[in-house]
Formats: sequence, C-alpha cells, structure tokens
Amino acid sequence: MIKYLLIGMLLMPSYAMAGWQYSDKKVPDQESFINTESGSTIKVYTWYPDNYGSDKEYNAVVMAHGCGGAHYKDEPDKWTSKYISGKYKVWGKLLSDKNLVVILVDSFTTRDEGGDVGGGVCSSSDSLARPTKIDPVSVRPADIAHAIKYLRENGDIAINKVGVLGFSNGGTSALVLANHKDLERRNKELAYEGKIWFDISFIREYQADLIVSMYPGCALNGYSQETQGIFYEQFSTYTDTFLIAASDDTSLPDNTKEKCKNLRVLDAYSSFENSNMKTKVVENTNHQFDYKEIDEAPVEDAVKSIISLFESM
Repeated sequence: MIKYLLIGMLLMPSYAMAGWQYSDKKVPDQESFINTESGSTIKVYTWYPDNYGSDKEYNAVVMAHGCGGAHYKDEPDKWTSKYISGKYKVWGKLLSDKNLVVILVDSFTTRDEGGDVGGGVCSSSDSLARPTKIDPVSVRPADIAHAIKYLRENGDIAINKVGVLGFSNGGTSALVLANHKDLERRNKELAYEGKIWFDISFIREYQADLIVSMYPGCALNGYSQETQGIFYEQFSTYTDTFLIAASDDTSLPDNTKEKCKNLRVLDAYSSFENSNMKTKVVENTNHQFDYKEIDEAPVEDAVKSIISLFESM
C-alpha cells in the first residue's frame, strides 16, 4: 500500500488538465468467450498495448461495467451487442496506452434472452425484480474472477499482475470480490441452505492484485429475490482496495455514503490507516463522473490518478 500512497496520497490532484476527451476512443482488439465453472458463458473484450508482443510480460486490468451493460442502447427499451459503450472504449485506450492489457467483462449479453437485461437491472425501482442471473453480489463477482483466471492461464498472453476496475453496479461486484474472507465463510453456510452463491473457490488464480471500485452501491447484500437478506457481517480486503465515490451522487440511495463509510469501520484490520482499503470522495461530481465530454478538474485528477494506481501495481 505504501507505493500507492506515494503516488498521490490516495488520489490527490497531481495532474494538469489535459487529454481527457471522449473523442479519444479505441475499439477492442479482440472478442472472446469464457466458460465458467457453473456452465455459463460470458463474453470478454480485450485491448492490447500498441507494442503488444506475445513474447513480453504484461500487467492487466479487468473492467466490470455498470448496470447499463457493456453496450450502447439501440432502441428505447433494448440494448444492442453491436457497439461497445464509448465510456469503456475510452478507458480501454487510456489503460492500454500505459502498456496494460485490458479486458471488459460483459456479464449481460450471453444471459440476455429478450434484449432487456440492461434496462431491467438499471431501471427497476424494486430491487427484487432484478434478474438473479446477473446479480452483482452473487453472480458478477465470479465473472470478474473468471476473467482474472483467464488472463493468468491464457497461454497467448504472459500476465504478471491483474487489477480490477469496477463501475457502479460492477463497482459493487468488485468490492464483493475484495471481501473474499467473508465470502469463504458465507459460501459454506449458504451451501447448507441451498441458496445461490458463487461457483468458484477463492484460490490465487481468481484473486486480483489491486481493486478500484468507482461510485458503487455499498450495501453488499443480494439484489434479487433469491439473494435478498444475505448480508456481509464483516468486510476484510485481501488486497489493496480503493473506493472512489462521487460527492453529489444522485443515482444511488441516500444512505449509500454511510454504508460505504461503514465498510471502512468494519474492516477486520481495525484501523483505517493500517488497512488495505482506502476511500476517496471526488468533490463536485455526480454518478459516472468519469463519463464527461469536457475537461473538469476533479474528474481529470481522479481519472489520471486511478490510471497511476494500475501503472504502479
């Protein structure tokens, strides 16, 4: 954690405004499919550095999209798999330009039977109406873990360290993945109750070296009917974890800030200063603050500092 603090004392402004423009995008270099241990298949999109070579070793970043999915909205109530959202094409370029291999995990497309999964999980006012098959607490963290394993075991890519960057709904999933000590306990308990939970064991192949969660919901309880009532009783990160919140977030429940704050308090390391987890609130910003077409100082500073974290894994 020391090296991250030296980068900028937890995302403190350290850059002049420059270069954060949404005209600067890059389409993925490759589309692939990953088979999970539960038998489902998820789609992943990969960006490679410009100087990529199979004889070189790289660090990598796994991106987890928000509840809007990985793609543009094609019809009023439908989501298309034709085009990757510009937000992720920008992040793909920003990170791959830093010599990182980048993967975006698409948790929705292969599980979308009617074209409305993205809209359903985003727009539903009743959390129990959200599809269990894409639950951000009981399903999507495993998707991220499978992508980490895919990177580590893919013979065509020599990967050293792997970081995770989660956005909103995917940021919640990233936090759940960081809390693997409690996950192991919950897995055993819930197996006896016959409830849905993860289909993986939390061994090294599935673990990240750095986790960044942007503007997540911090309740960390199940979102769908089958997983409602499943709460974490403790939060103990196994790896360096950064929670980045927006000061004026109007897209999340009013009590989200308090719940995010409590994740620190409940950390098993007891002391915020000595724990693996750090929290930063980006002032004068709203939900999805990184999705801007103009340069704004808080956004510019936060985005570039996050990139520095992954560069320094």
